[in-house]
Amino acid sequence: GDDAAYDAIFERHGVIRVYDLPEMIATLQMATQPRPFGAGGLVAITDSGGEREHLVDQASDAGLRFAEISPTTTAALADRLEYGLDPVNPLDAWGTGHDYVSIFLDCWRALMSDPDCAAGAWIADMRDGEEFRGSFVEGAHAIARETGKPMAFVNCVPGGVVHETVAMLEGTGIRFLDGMGAGMKAMAAMMVWRDHLAPASMVVPVAPESAVIEHWRARLGSGAPLDEAEGLALAGDFGIAVPEMAIVEDRAAVLAAADKMGGPVVLKTAEAGIQHKSDVGGVHLGLMGADAVGQAYDDMAERLGPRCLVAPMAPAGTEMVFGLIQDPQFGPLVLVGTGGIFVEVLKDSLLAVPPFDIAFARSLIDRLKGRALLDGVRGRPAADIDALADMLARFSVLAA
Repeated sequence: GDDAAYDAIFERHGVIRVYDLPEMIATLQMATQPRPFGAGGLVAITDSGGEREHLVDQASDAGLRFAEISPTTTAALADRLEYGLDPVNPLDAWGTGHDYVSIFLDCWRALMSDPDCAAGAWIADMRDGEEFRGSFVEGAHAIARETGKPMAFVNCVPGGVVHETVAMLEGTGIRFLDGMGAGMKAMAAMMVWRDHLAPASMVVPVAPESAVIEHWRARLGSGAPLDEAEGLALAGDFGIAVPEMAIVEDRAAVLAAADKMGGPVVLKTAEAGIQHKSDVGGVHLGLMGADAVGQAYDDMAERLGPRCLVAPMAPAGTEMVFGLIQDPQFGPLVLVGTGGIFVEVLKDSLLAVPPFDIAFARSLIDRLKGRALLDGVRGRPAADIDALADMLARFSVLAA
């Protein structure tokens, strides 16, 4: 089947997707530990500055958010850290190694107690026979019990000999994750799962009356393709903003319509069976005044036929695409992507299960690679993303 369709179905139903077996094992370990993931992000402590930077990269790739620690937590860290170490999350607490057990446990208690901490990751290569592991495990166990929050020890370098260390952790509710990449993806997966299990509050836009839905269901069920005017009417009936337009079949009608609209207009052939209008010279843009409109209509009517669509020229903007895909396994899915070459060449699109609300529509838009285009680049104005999200949510109702 379609891999993107599986992503959409999994997201709707809270299915956790893993890439390989190490990631699967780490995710299962965190899914079966006894303490619930609360609100907030990850806190982490390391014994190396370079390890800390590696952790930040791995967490970013996994889409994992770090907790934003409070001023109280920051002050507690600053009070215990050696000179030159920053009281931040994630934290490098090693320094010279002087009194390291006490410093690490005091800092860990402060981090795990922070209101924005959902879970903790203690990054340390906990190989068998290393002298500090016993003190770390014992202290961390007490802190995990105090806070009631999940935590794991995470090996930065996977594949160490850790049989004794894992045995020490048995019964504490603390997991041992072998490898930082798999560990960060497991933590991220659990936070996504936590959010999915939160009480549902999705409120989708109101659908039109049943008579309208049945009309369009019958029309689409006929198998005959929609022309542009019908497509715009369908979208408009579901509350999607569409441009003003008129279907004309003679010169007088096109001149009257253009005069009523004012400003520059676009003229397109509306003859049946012509789906790619520009390929046959069936589009005239930026027509201003009766002479230009009349000449364009005469040319098009003579070559392609008298039936045309006239509409105001839209202002410059960022092209986006909405699509409806009838997946053979899962039914209707909504596609959203950046328009033009971006959706086809760069594959910048996402699928989602309809219907959904404006907030979810906004989250889809925010995940697109071309999202920055909507903020305005090279002097172009920013797009109205709220209006775009509203339109996408209404389109999802149409799809459903």
